[in-house]
Amino acid sequence: MNIVRCLFFAFAAVGLSSSVGNAQVLPNICPPPARWVGGGGGFMCQCPDGSFLSLGQTCGSYAPPTSQPVGNYCSNGGTCPVGTKCSWMPGKCVPEGRVDCGSYNCTPGNKCSSAGCIAEEAVDCGNTKYCNAGSKCSRDGKRCLALNAIDCGSYSCSADLKCGSGNKCLARSDVDCGSGRSCPSGHLCLQGGAECLTRQELAEREARRIAEKKQQEDAARLAAQRKQEQDALRAKLWPVKGVPTGPLTTLNKDKVKYDWAVMQMASAAYSDKLVKGANVFKGNQDWAVAEKRYDTASGLFAYVFLNRTENRVVVAFRGSNDPRWVLTPNIAQSRDAVVDWSQDIKAYFGGKQPPQFKMAESILREVKKDYGPKYNIECVGHSLGGADCVYAAAQVQGVHGVAIDPISANSIATRNAYFIDNYVVPQDIANLGSKAFERGLTGWSYKVEPIRNAGSLPLQTADSTAPTADPLGSTAVARHSVERALDAIGSDAGLQRLQLAE
Repeated sequence: MNIVRCLFFAFAAVGLSSSVGNAQVLPNICPPPARWVGGGGGFMCQCPDGSFLSLGQTCGSYAPPTSQPVGNYCSNGGTCPVGTKCSWMPGKCVPEGRVDCGSYNCTPGNKCSSAGCIAEEAVDCGNTKYCNAGSKCSRDGKRCLALNAIDCGSYSCSADLKCGSGNKCLARSDVDCGSGRSCPSGHLCLQGGAECLTRQELAEREARRIAEKKQQEDAARLAAQRKQEQDALRAKLWPVKGVPTGPLTTLNKDKVKYDWAVMQMASAAYSDKLVKGANVFKGNQDWAVAEKRYDTASGLFAYVFLNRTENRVVVAFRGSNDPRWVLTPNIAQSRDAVVDWSQDIKAYFGGKQPPQFKMAESILREVKKDYGPKYNIECVGHSLGGADCVYAAAQVQGVHGVAIDPISANSIATRNAYFIDNYVVPQDIANLGSKAFERGLTGWSYKVEPIRNAGSLPLQTADSTAPTADPLGSTAVARHSVERALDAIGSDAGLQRLQLAE
């Protein structure tokens, strides 16, 4: 505007007259309805309303600024128009009646929250979560719970329960054992809650434990004492000395009495009905079946019998079956008889060592290793089983061997010969074979005498209840019977036979 005015002044200076009259004769260059007017030493365009125009303006295009009414002066120096109010957030105005939330506002009856506008009765849980009226936020702010619920963090329990380990709810009186286990009120947690006992029950258990420990210690002392007695008796019955050769020795009844149950295990070895853990004899709880051993290649079969009362372990080897079984239609019996007697014949005629001998030695060594020094290890057998026992006992030091009518294992040079007893039936097939081929026996050799006054004792053999010329049998094969031999030995020693618990 000042520039225009200067132009007007300049124009007037270069020749225009300063009189009003001269202005009327000048051409009107103002946009209508403006007109030239003079004053202040120059000319300007004036609109009918008395306002002056600047360059490029027309009358009515310029409106002077009007002032807006102010409704609220804010603390930061700003103002808010009528109908609004200053927000607590600088530079923001909030409509009257709305709830000021800073960057936003809510309608009446609602309130600000991390989730935006929510009902006045709702609960802000934070992190854009909220709960409606009648519920409350969980501790982690992720869930809504009933007002009376017990907040356990990641889970909740009803008002009558309490939080427990493993995200479980427990009765208020229960004991939390950890790892999700608990015990009833008045109980103690044992093994992390695997057991729950009252203090009285725990005291009673401890008392039982002490009593049982004492019983075990007493039993161990008694067992050690019995073993000492057994060892002393064995040392008396089997002194370490040379074994006489020559004719058969008469029966040593003290030895028979000590070995009577063991000797009858030579008969038990022929049974297929004994099972692991069962008693060996009826009415006798001392001897039990510990295990069975069978070697298919050699045909060797054996039981391991255990007596914890006397600390004795016996390996009972099964002997040769009746040679007449070779001709039986029963395939299994025929096969077993062929395997057994083929080894007997090779031992008789060729002096060859039957394959069963090494297997018997291996089993005896394993048993001695398994049961250790707490038990006395023994073996027994009849016929080929007797030979198995004699051979193995000759190889494994400290093993007591008992053989009933054994096939000869040859006379073996061994320091253990004094601990091996052979019970020989004269004129039976095994004894005749040993004599004919000069196969000696290892250890003591005792003669089994025929039964006298047979009617005074119950006998196992079916045909021994009636008096005969020779109850041991009239033929070499018939005399090769473990039952006849045991009947005769028991009769001679005045001992009753035991019955198998089949």
